Amino acid sequence: MDVVGDAARALRDLVMLGFYALPETWSDIGFTGPIVPDMPRPRRAIYAQLVAPAGRLPTGMRTE
Repeated sequence: MDVVGDAARALRDLVMLGFYALPETWSDIGFTGPIVPDMPRPRRAIYAQLVAPAGRLPTGMRTE
């Protein structure tokens, strides 16, 4: 069991994960970014009940 080697590989992996999570580094590896569909997904009814109308704070955030 190589604990030091495992720790070094884990540290390397975390550094690489953080580095390549930055959009500025994507062009270096030819990645154009995440593919997001153009069509918005419809909200579930239970979630839609929690969404505040445009221009208003959610109920729990109101100071009225």
